[in-house]
Amino acid sequence: MAIKQNIVIDQGTNFSVQFDITDEGLNPISYANSTVTSQLRKHYLSSNSVSFICNAYSNGTIILTISANSTVNLTAGRYVYDVFANNERLVEGIATITPQVTK
Repeated sequence: MAIKQNIVIDQGTNFSVQFDITDEGLNPISYANSTVTSQLRKHYLSSNSVSFICNAYSNGTIILTISANSTVNLTAGRYVYDVFANNERLVEGIATITPQVTK
């Protein structure tokens, strides 16, 4: 079952979030040798997406990042995202993009 985690991304800034993936016994699950992917979409059926850069480590940590060059082009509002590895959804949630005021 996927971890439910909502995130907030400030428009026009670099963004990073860390997830620590563990089993039921709280032992880290390594995805270091797996292909981890993550996308952000306005809604589940949207054909447009923005991909996060995903880094996975042997201690169960997965870090998602997205550059300021990408977040500046996102319209403020709510989006959905998830993180996949080995045909398994690891994390999912709502991503709220807060608008940039200073340009």
